[in-house]
Amino acid sequence: MSLYSWQARCWSRGKLSITNESATAEQQGRPDLAVGVAGLLQGYAELKAPGKGARPSKFSDKHDRAQWAKFRNLPNVLYTDGNEWGLYQEGSEEPVAFVAFEQDITVTGTKGVTTNQATSLATLLSRFFAWEPIVPTNPKDLAVGLARLCHYLREDVERAVGDPASNLSEVMREWRARLFPDADEKRFADAYAQTVAYALLLAHSRGLDAPDLAKAVALLEPAHGLLGQALNVLTQEAALAEVRPAVDVLFRYVLAVDLSVLGKSPGEPWLYF
Repeated sequence: MSLYSWQARCWSRGKLSITNESATAEQQGRPDLAVGVAGLLQGYAELKAPGKGARPSKFSDKHDRAQWAKFRNLPNVLYTDGNEWGLYQEGSEEPVAFVAFEQDITVTGTKGVTTNQATSLATLLSRFFAWEPIVPTNPKDLAVGLARLCHYLREDVERAVGDPASNLSEVMREWRARLFPDADEKRFADAYAQTVAYALLLAHSRGLDAPDLAKAVALLEPAHGLLGQALNVLTQEAALAEVRPAVDVLFRYVLAVDLSVLGKSPGEPWLYF
């Protein structure tokens, strides 16, 4: 089956979804498009103006470079300006796949794309859609993988609470009043990321098999009531909307973890967190 017919089947069956993240110019934590397959986040696409290229390491604009410093923590992200296409996976600095059209498609349209270039692009997109999280086989690798995604989430939280009117700022004030009165914005952002990561991982070990926060809370409550309540408060819908992309990436990674394999490793996996 060709890539295009496969995508059409996914779309017709409601398996393929593309969401515009609608980030403002000041936000660096949201790529332009979120791509989902069968209800799970597959990756992100960042769209640039024609002529800017798809090699972030060569960008000269300060905003673009700061944005890339954050986006490179994403495990599966596609950059394109229409003429160049670069696929970056698992923190790669250079693209794992790259296609550049010889002619400017804003001028020539599809006539400027050769058959070989179209085939190369189909292969690149196929690799994007075929991506699966690299499943860690020991607690240390799991901790390293989660640390990268926690860093991504932490920066999003810190940006959100920088606005006193944001919903996450209200959650932070509640967090301070009930648990940690001395927590500043950085400490709250760090606590937010680590708490959500640990809670999702623990819920997964108790049977969580889908990106369902309500189910995660329910699974935690019998034996880990406080953690379940914390997850419920931190991810209430209005606040979650401000950091949704980072939480979705974390969810995708955690659900891929085979905890039965990790359990065979020496030591207790939770000690790394």
